[in-house]
Order: sequence, then C-alpha cells, then structure tokens
Amino acid sequence: MKGEQIVDDRVWISKSHHPLKLFGMPILKANKTVVLVRNPLDVIYSFVCFTSLVNHSQKPDFSFEHDYPEYWDWFVTTMTRDMKAYFRVIMNDSDSKFIKHFFYLLDTVPFHFVRYEDLISNPAETYEGIFKFLLDLDSLEGTNIETMIKQVMAKGSVSTYKLKQTTG
Repeated sequence: MKGEQIVDDRVWISKSHHPLKLFGMPILKANKTVVLVRNPLDVIYSFVCFTSLVNHSQKPDFSFEHDYPEYWDWFVTTMTRDMKAYFRVIMNDSDSKFIKHFFYLLDTVPFHFVRYEDLISNPAETYEGIFKFLLDLDSLEGTNIETMIKQVMAKGSVSTYKLKQTTG
C-alpha cells in the first residue's frame, strides 16, 4: 500500500502487516506498536469475500457456507490456524529469534491493542487512547492532537474505500 515501505525518519507512524515481511521490504524498527484487531468472525468472512472478488466493498451473490461448504470449511480452518499463529507472534515478538530473523526486527516495544469495532462505534475515544499511548500522556487536553481529532470527528465518517452496508 502507498507509503507502507517508508520506514525512515520521514514518517512518525508506519503502517505494516506485521509480522508479515515480504521479500524486498525494508526492516521496520519501532518504538511503540499499535495493533488493530477485529472480531475474527468478521475477518474470516471479509477476507473470503476479498480473496474471491478482489474488492473490499462487495459481497458475492452466493453463499460460501451453503454453495461451497467444503471450501468454506477449509477457509475457516486455515484462517483460524493462521490467526492463532499471528497472535502468538504478536504476543511473543520480542522473545523470538526466529521471528526477529524472518519477520520485522523489533526490540521489546510496548503494544497498544485497538478493536476495529471500537474505532467504528467510538472513534474519538479510540483515537484519544491511541495518541495518549503514542505520546506518553495522561490527557490530550490543550494539545494540537486534541484539536486535530476534533476536526476529523467534525468531518463525519470518512473511508478510503466504500464500506459495505453491514459495516458498523
């Protein structure tokens, strides 16, 4: 994705698909990590739609579970196994020499977990929590980031792509 490979001093925040490290991607060194998580049941269905349609905002006109039950069972089983491994990596990142060698090289860094559902249902409070974590502050009162969060919230819902009707 645009900007994903910029990991030097030009940026303060880098987006990644950690712990995935694709061939040729630069090594990301972080001081703090914000991990965005989503309900696994939503992730599995969203991802099967995306991999089938290569589109984030559409759903197929068929039912995976009814029309293709063997594929659906394989997909759910595979995704569940992969999610389990993903969270094992995230939770043990700083302790694993294997992970440091083959994935992003991180020293021990603090993590802040954010639920996607909270970002949708209560974005102002969620953004506030993220920036308090990033800035090591107990309150954002009187800061530029407080003003910026209020400005973004005043714009209403903004997305880089059309959301599904079922989002939120």
